[in-house]
Amino acid sequence: MRETEAEAVPISVLYVDDEPALLEIGKLFIEQSGDNSVTTALDAEEAIRLIDDQHFDVIVSDYQMPGMNGIAFLKHLRQSGNTIPFIIFTGRGREEVVIEALNSGADFYLQKGGDPRSQFAELTNMIRAAVSRIMAEKLTKESEKRLYDIIQFLPDPTFAIDAEGIVIAWNQAIEEMTGISAKDMVGKGDYEYAIPFYGERRPILIDLVSLSDEDLLHSKYASIRREGDTLIAETSLPRPLGRYAILAGKASPLYDENGDIVGSIETIRDITEQRHSEEALVESEERYRLTLDAANDGIWDWDIATGSAFFSPRWYSMLGYEPGEMPGSYANWRALVHPDDVEEAEAYIQNHIREGKGNFQLEFRMQTKDGGWRWILARGKIIGRDAEGRPLRLLGTHTDITERKEAEKALQKSERLYRLITENMTETISIMNLSLSFIYISPSIESLRGLTVQEALSQPLDFVLAPESLMIARQTFHEALEREASGEPVGVVSLDLETYRKDGTTIWVNNTMTFLRDSDGVATAILIVGRDVTKRKEAELEAERNNRLIEAMLDGIPDIVGLQLPDHTILRYNKAGYEILGMTPDEARGKRCYELIGRISPCEICATSKAVLSKKQEKVERYIPELGMFMECTSNPVLDENQEIELIIEVLHDITERKISEEQLILKDAAIEASLNGLVITDLSGGITYANPAFLAMWGASDQDEAIGRSILSLWTAEESGREIADAILGTGRWSGEVVGKRKDGSEIVVELATTLVRDASGTPIAMMGSCIDITWRKQEERALQRANKKLQILSSVTRHDIQNKIMAIDGYIWLKREQEGEQQDTFLDDIEKAVKSIERQIEFTREYESLGVQSPTWLPFTALIKAVDDGELPIIRHLCDELIVFADPMIQKVFFNLMENTIRHAEGASRVEIRCEEQKGQLVITWEDDGPGIPDSEKERIFERGFGKNTGFGLFLVREILAITGISIEENGKYGEGARFEMRVPEGGWRK
Repeated sequence: MRETEAEAVPISVLYVDDEPALLEIGKLFIEQSGDNSVTTALDAEEAIRLIDDQHFDVIVSDYQMPGMNGIAFLKHLRQSGNTIPFIIFTGRGREEVVIEALNSGADFYLQKGGDPRSQFAELTNMIRAAVSRIMAEKLTKESEKRLYDIIQFLPDPTFAIDAEGIVIAWNQAIEEMTGISAKDMVGKGDYEYAIPFYGERRPILIDLVSLSDEDLLHSKYASIRREGDTLIAETSLPRPLGRYAILAGKASPLYDENGDIVGSIETIRDITEQRHSEEALVESEERYRLTLDAANDGIWDWDIATGSAFFSPRWYSMLGYEPGEMPGSYANWRALVHPDDVEEAEAYIQNHIREGKGNFQLEFRMQTKDGGWRWILARGKIIGRDAEGRPLRLLGTHTDITERKEAEKALQKSERLYRLITENMTETISIMNLSLSFIYISPSIESLRGLTVQEALSQPLDFVLAPESLMIARQTFHEALEREASGEPVGVVSLDLETYRKDGTTIWVNNTMTFLRDSDGVATAILIVGRDVTKRKEAELEAERNNRLIEAMLDGIPDIVGLQLPDHTILRYNKAGYEILGMTPDEARGKRCYELIGRISPCEICATSKAVLSKKQEKVERYIPELGMFMECTSNPVLDENQEIELIIEVLHDITERKISEEQLILKDAAIEASLNGLVITDLSGGITYANPAFLAMWGASDQDEAIGRSILSLWTAEESGREIADAILGTGRWSGEVVGKRKDGSEIVVELATTLVRDASGTPIAMMGSCIDITWRKQEERALQRANKKLQILSSVTRHDIQNKIMAIDGYIWLKREQEGEQQDTFLDDIEKAVKSIERQIEFTREYESLGVQSPTWLPFTALIKAVDDGELPIIRHLCDELIVFADPMIQKVFFNLMENTIRHAEGASRVEIRCEEQKGQLVITWEDDGPGIPDSEKERIFERGFGKNTGFGLFLVREILAITGISIEENGKYGEGARFEMRVPEGGWRK
């Protein structure tokens, strides 16, 4: 984590590329900002070793590298469980490479080319983005863990289920309430969670959240109400843990990011003691009411000078005493006042006596006969004075206000609870005055809009809503206030409004609004409950777009497509339907399909009537004289949840031309016999029943008798392939492809075969028919041409890749030269010169071999190939090679030129070259040997790699590529110190005498 710039840790980058100059340039560019530290590797194997030894934040890798390429390197890491961010940085820009890289787990893909400064700036941005995303995912997981811990340690028993009724959360508090641990409950379904409470499996409050049937809800709970999408209920149970309890439950749906319900959550609270207290309060209030109905408040009369007093019977009875049970006196009154209240009460009364003005009233507690305490409201006034004006008597009343005081206490508790609920709701609660300024916003505004409560309170409405939503909201408020002013109360209003977040982005918020009113019913403020519905709005917009697309698709179908009820009543057609029928939608709607063409009953053969009976797709063909067309009618029934037909989708396809064509088939039969294509008909088991002359000639048969009755599978080289073809024809009705077989004389033949299943008028299969073309020579030429083209593509991509890397390095050095001064400029110029020389060699290599694979392979005399390179510089000794010819690319002469050049350049001290030809298991083995120092074992395979060697590095690479065009292999298997020995193997059929 990077707290400050001073504490920032550079991003550790591993950069992998087989081009050293590009690694150097890339390291300079990436480290230039000071935020990154780059380690380089020339291939994937070296990179893997580095990863095992040290930590990297991100990997940047080329795609085309010797050995393991960039995507293979990526797959190796992912398969070993390494999730480090991975960026493919390469010159290969083909779409399939990009797709494979991203599917294999690459985070980004960047194609080389263009200005190096902008290229590496974009690469540096990708590095930062990849590392930032990994850090964000880590923070998300930590956040989810914190949320889980919060739910786990909520003080109220809480549990949650998914949409299938499986328990997904069971917190510690509910474990304590029920005695059942989370490990024994999570993952259980079938109402398992009801057993601890009801002793049986049954739906409980959490299962009723999505029900809208109020009667059904009240049949389950006597006391139940709904607040928004939350259900609140109470119930009395002999459980959990075998004790009687009154429980209050609160259940709400759980939503996913799309706004869809994916489960429910319920919080339970034991309110047994609270309800008992409330019941006692109700009883006390009833006694108080009856007493008030029967008598007045208690009356007292105090003689200030003597301290004696008069207490009325009601004064005594409200404290539980019998009238006159104690003498009336100030002292007895004082003795009954609560110790915490007596000093304040006496001081208040004495102050009133001293000032002697008006009435007084105060509240205090008095002890009852049974030791309890009652709240008393005392009212009084001075009613007598002596000659000097000193007070003589106080007269007043006592009113028992215990119930009022307890109600005030309960109200204060309720207000605290209400504020706690509003401050912890996921929905945002807001209150606006009638001037449309916010006067209260709940803390959940921070999660909704990213603002603190104070920031949100200070914003006017035009800072909250996007312009269009602002106009809608103001209009709605204006109309509502006008209705209120006219005496028409406004109920609940719901609006979806586009709302700004703190970062400037917008979300969609559903605002449920209602007026708060005073005791006279006059609106004083506006209460708003807001919920983020962005996902839902996006889904609605997507649904609207999809509907438009579906309408466009239907109107783009040239066939008639209609929606109708099972009784043939038309709901609608597509555009083609109305055009073919010559009607408008209003003219067709509500009529039955047969009525549209002037009939009074369904057609005799009707696909819709058949589909209504079978409840599956039905298809019929028939002539419709009213339209003058042959139609193929396909009816697809759409079933509801009870498997009853809801509607029929009917497609009418014009097959008039096909029907006309069928009548012409008779004329075409005569052409079959004269066809140059081989035509054959078999029964369903593969027995040949007919073959035209071209087919017989193709397979070397002289007449029909040699073919009729023979299984066509016997003609194929692999009979198993023939059975698979037959199975495919019977399964799908047709098959096409290429097949290899043997002629009557045993020679191989390749044919291009197209087959189809023949059916009778009722649709029953009766035969298989095939058409074939002899493509034997074409396939041979294609295979040779494909091999040649593949080599050309390899050469082109290799050369292009290398030149692109060199040019990118040159661009980089030129830019650095402009940026640097002094001796380092000479170093950059030397590197530029090296890169230019390398490009020259690449271009010369491309010019020399541009004709590779252009001409088709041919038969070439071996003696002529050797004579062309025998210039007398080194003697060439041939053994058993003079009468041989080989099937090869005309460029094979370059093979022997390069082998001779390799001997002269590298076989220091060689005095001769020997060439031997011999047959081994049908192959021709050609060896080229010299008596020079030979090739070390560690280089025997590497000498064929592109770029290896002291000259161009392409000679032996091209030797292997040219030979491979016609399947000839080459390897070096000489003994080091005794000379080089190149062995070429010509495949069977690729040589002859």
